Amino acid sequence: MSGPHRFSAHHVLNAILAYRKREGEYPSQRALSVEAEKSLAHTNSQVALLVKQGYVKLSKSGGRIIEAHAETPQEKADAQPI
Repeated sequence: MSGPHRFSAHHVLNAILAYRKREGEYPSQRALSVEAEKSLAHTNSQVALLVKQGYVKLSKSGGRIIEAHAETPQEKADAQPI
């Protein structure tokens, strides 16, 4: 992650992963904003950034988080030995 929002986005990603580990499901964006202690608008913009970067995947209907990873698929592929 790079850019001016990388620390906020990293915080939101950690909140997503912590919620998933604790609750067994991914949070709604409203629950995520409470978990990350950020406003809903800020959380939504950070989730959009994480989606664009490949860390988070949203459902096609409803925009609910359905996947989240600490690494992007490209980072995982780059880490695989040849």
